Parts: sequence; structure tokens; C-alpha cells
Amino acid sequence: MGTIAHEVVANTLNELHVAIKKCEIDLAEQLLKKAKDSLKHMEEDDKVIIYYQLLESRYQMMLFKNKGKGLPPNDWKVKKREIQGYNIDYLIDYYFYLYEAEYMSYVKNYERAISLLKIAEKKLSKIDSDIEAAEFYMKTASLYVTLHQSAVSLGYVNEAINIYSQHEDYKRHLATSYVIKATNYMHLGKFKESEEYFLTTIKTAKELKDEFYEAMQYHNISILYSNFDKSQECINAIKKAVRCNEWRESAYYINSIYMIVRERFKIGDKDNAMY
Repeated sequence: MGTIAHEVVANTLNELHVAIKKCEIDLAEQLLKKAKDSLKHMEEDDKVIIYYQLLESRYQMMLFKNKGKGLPPNDWKVKKREIQGYNIDYLIDYYFYLYEAEYMSYVKNYERAISLLKIAEKKLSKIDSDIEAAEFYMKTASLYVTLHQSAVSLGYVNEAINIYSQHEDYKRHLATSYVIKATNYMHLGKFKESEEYFLTTIKTAKELKDEFYEAMQYHNISILYSNFDKSQECINAIKKAVRCNEWRESAYYINSIYMIVRERFKIGDKDNAMY
């Protein structure tokens, strides 16, 4: 094979980026492999290599979030020193801070995550893309809901919902934004509003014909039922989640087991809880 122009590889990476954004996991896997193979024969271009590294990191995080494959190790991400000194455009520079913030959030370094998001937000102001903005709003809302700062989280997630609702091919992202909104309502004690949004995400998951995503939504709504002492509804939701083989093989399965054990004890069903 001869030398491949860096523009060709960059185009593949752009396709990979779109696939990751849309959570098209099988397509993303194919494009990642194609890009990795192409890099071996590509003419030298540091920016394309860094772009690949960032997207590979994003791909791993996508698998963790959407398939429960396990959180990547601490050395999974591109280091800031690797992109210093290069003519990195605004988009790639923005991705670095956004993805780093997302990882810091997952390892519970929230102070660092917030600092990185503030930098990313400044970078975002130079990028003319409503989808990029929606992703930022959604990720920021996700961090603040984790911190139980509902007013801040709702402000961001409503912005994400306004954008995603205008894009039919981002239905999954809209549903994920609804999960964040539902969780905020749960924290605020608004049971009915929260349940309504969780049920909408379950409906979307069925429409997408994604059994794993559907299992995830049943697990999510089980948390609502548990918090409002609706133990039987919680158990029923968990049972639906664990019917999914892929869910049982994921890193999230232990959370469902914990939930059903706790609810069994709460209703006095000790024998089944011990089992």
C-alpha cells in the first residue's frame, strides 16, 4: 500500500466522530479500525494523529457509558503536553478539555471537571455548531445533576433538549437529556414529573430497538421508585433490566443487583434478598 494523504484519514475520522456522537457503536468500531490501519500508511501530520487519539479516547468512554464495558484506565486519554506546540484548531483543542472534563467527572474529581468545562465553554464560543453546543450542555448538566445542583443542571439540560428536539437523528441524545431532567426532578421531590420523563426514555429505547439502552432506562427508573419507597415498582423495573443478557455482562449489572437486594430487605423479603 502506498502513502495515504492525511486528508483521507481526516475524512474517516470525521465520519468516526459523527458515529460516536450518534452512538452508532458498530459503525464507530469499523471506522476506528479503518482509521487505525490507515494511520500506518499516512503521510506525516501531527494534528490528524492527535485527532485520532482524542476520538479513540471518546470511543472508549462511549463504550463505558452505553455498554458498561468498564471505565478506561487513567492513562487512556491524550495528555495536554502532547498537543502543546502544534497548530491545533479550535475544535480539537475544545475536544481535549471536554473529554478530559468528562473523565474527571467519572473518577469523581468534580472540582477539576468543572474547571475544565469552563475552559471548554470558552473554546466552544469559537465553534459554530448547535450539535456541539448541545453535547456540551448535556455533559455539563450531567455533572451538575451528580452534584445535586439542580437549578444549574436544569438550565443546561433544557438548552440541550431545545437543540436535540430539532434533530431527528439525535433521538438517543434527546432521551439521555430527558434522563438528566428526570433525575433533577427526582432530587427536587417531583415524582410525577420525573416518572414521566423516565417513561419517555423507555419508550424511545424501545423505538430504537436497543435492548441494552432499554435495560439502562429500566434501571434508571428503578432508582426513582426506590427513592420514593415504591419498592415493588422498583423490583419490577430491575427485573426488566436484568432480562437483557448484555446488561448482565456489563459493569452496571452489580448496581442492579444491589438495588434489588436493598428493596427486598425494605419490604421484609429477607430470603430472596439473601439469595
